[in-house]
Amino acid sequence: GSMRADLNISLAERPVMEGASVRHAAGARSEAKPFEETLENMKHWCRKRIADRASGGVVGRTGGAAWLLSGARVEVKNMNSIKFLVSAAQYEIERQVALLRAGQPVVQETRGYDPKTHSTYRLRSKEDAYDYRFFPDPDLPPVAISRGTVRRLEQTLPELPHAMRQRLMAAENGAGEVGVGKRSYGLSAYDAGVLIADPIAVLLFETVLKMDCQTPRPGLGGGVLDSKTVANFIINDFFAIAAERSIAIQEVPTTPWRILQLLRMVAEDVISSRTAKQVLSLMIDQALQAREQMKATG
Repeated sequence: GSMRADLNISLAERPVMEGASVRHAAGARSEAKPFEETLENMKHWCRKRIADRASGGVVGRTGGAAWLLSGARVEVKNMNSIKFLVSAAQYEIERQVALLRAGQPVVQETRGYDPKTHSTYRLRSKEDAYDYRFFPDPDLPPVAISRGTVRRLEQTLPELPHAMRQRLMAAENGAGEVGVGKRSYGLSAYDAGVLIADPIAVLLFETVLKMDCQTPRPGLGGGVLDSKTVANFIINDFFAIAAERSIAIQEVPTTPWRILQLLRMVAEDVISSRTAKQVLSLMIDQALQAREQMKATG
């Protein structure tokens, strides 16, 4: 569904955005989970973009959700993960349906979520309370933004996760556009979804393939690697190496060029994919050890 952003100045030095969906999430897993995953993905990308431009943090969390199965708005607070949101949604749907089937009203209220019991509990009633958002604030003048302004701003936006996912999954356009952010790769929905979960992963994936196309081998051309091979190596091997060492992927001390050379050796049957992972692990461990030695010696 479409979204609207509400101004929230309760955290004066932190950017805060509240989103409200026009359509309701009918199923906890079929709609609520994909909806929240999309929002979390966009928040993750926004944090990366903002962190590259300014110091300080960005607040990003799953705060609450509301269900209106019977016309009464029930808001649930204290959910800090997608897993908890799905659990709370499923519980609320079942609770409210049971009340309606029993001929009992669903009370407009705010409820909390208990992760231990996977249930919600009443915090406060809003049955007789007016919703402050229905009234204009006299200290906040209305702001009218023209569609032309919105379109101009849209043109300045970077590629967002949904558009990038579609591009990664589109039929591969091969040696046409080889720049990062232009080429399509024919990836599966799963591979594209895993890669776009982190901007660094997508950048690494596209940079390796770009370098492969633009860097010919002696006596041969470029374009040795296929997209699936590079995606598999990043998802299955590169991610595993980072996880085993408890470091973020942006902290892994290697370069796209080193990964390109390893994958080219695999493609040319010089080494196996298993050996490539072992070699990369060794190089990373040596770099990490050197980094620690430099810190120790000042």
